[in-house]
Amino acid sequence: MSEQGWYRQPEMLVGFSAVLVSLVALAVGIYSAYIDRQSAHAAVWPSLMVAQSNAESRFRLLVLNQGTGPAIVRYARLTHDGQALKTWRDWTKLVDEVEISYVQSHVGGGVIRAGQEIVGFQIDSALLLEPKVKKVLEATRVEICYCSVFDMCWVSDSVNTPREVGECRIGEAERFLQ
Repeated sequence: MSEQGWYRQPEMLVGFSAVLVSLVALAVGIYSAYIDRQSAHAAVWPSLMVAQSNAESRFRLLVLNQGTGPAIVRYARLTHDGQALKTWRDWTKLVDEVEISYVQSHVGGGVIRAGQEIVGFQIDSALLLEPKVKKVLEATRVEICYCSVFDMCWVSDSVNTPREVGECRIGEAERFLQ
């Protein structure tokens, strides 16, 4: 009687087959978990758009969440010619002696739900036709950093190009308080 190698015995072939099937099942399980995680991220993905509406006598700064999930706002930054401003009152001082009345909403923190639109700032005045006011508006930029519920973060600005960032960090001197 000739001896078979240990790897050619029927019990070992069954054992190797079981290990192979187990490894394939493990790979399928890992891939399925990866797909489920990606699906979960997509189901709650926020996408903020900072928009400006400028009619003859009305200026509006809008923040819209066009994504599928809530946007957790970490900070807002308002700049004029690259210089950080703390409040909208600071912004109105840029037009010198022209007194402008305005309406504002807080957009520097909190949660903006999917589909929600916030009017962050609005002016209804014929003063918007003044060249000085138009020039100040053109040099004003708004930036908002926000995160998803999975702590994935983006920065969106008034140019509407959200870009992914590792985290939302800003110095207190740059933070817009409203």
